[in-house]
Amino acid sequence: MQQLEQGNAPETILYTALRAIGILTHDEQWTEAGKQTLDKVYADLAQQSFLTDNAAIAAHRLEQMQTDYNDKLRRQLTRNLNGYRRIEKTLQEALQAVNALEPQEEILT
Repeated sequence: MQQLEQGNAPETILYTALRAIGILTHDEQWTEAGKQTLDKVYADLAQQSFLTDNAAIAAHRLEQMQTDYNDKLRRQLTRNLNGYRRIEKTLQEALQAVNALEPQEEILT
């Protein structure tokens, strides 16, 4: 809360929050993974020229991360869907086999 009240940059607050969560959960790997993710967006912005629009750079990086995530998710969902189609085909074949085992009733006219 102190950092919020002081008006610190959002990325600074995010790094602090990651450290706090890592400490409280005793999960250093999670903390490091989160830090690396934030580094992809914010790592070198503080060193860049004041003439550079850091907000635009960060927004572009976040957009690229979202695009990469969407691509990865799209591939995963496509793999899952193809697997479910194979399962559906196998189940349809099994159902046809069971139906073929039953004697056909003759229609009485």
